Amino acid sequence: SISMVSEAVSSGKPVLVFMPSGNVALKPKHRNFLKHLTKENLILEASPENMRQMLMRSFTRKNHSPEMVLKDNQTLAEAVRKVAG
Repeated sequence: SISMVSEAVSSGKPVLVFMPSGNVALKPKHRNFLKHLTKENLILEASPENMRQMLMRSFTRKNHSPEMVLKDNQTLAEAVRKVAG
């Protein structure tokens, strides 16, 4: 789900997203979301065919910058303050 991937990315840790092979079609919003995160180097997508390779890559990958996570936390806090009044 978008929420689960978003939460994982916000941890600052390497994130590996499993993409099933076959005729599983993602909704365009999900595909675009994952494509954007992949382009930004925030996730790795793994299929059954390349799972081992992507797992090894995720182990050697650096975490996201703490500044990115902090910025996300600040943005969320500001949004909550606006809603809470």
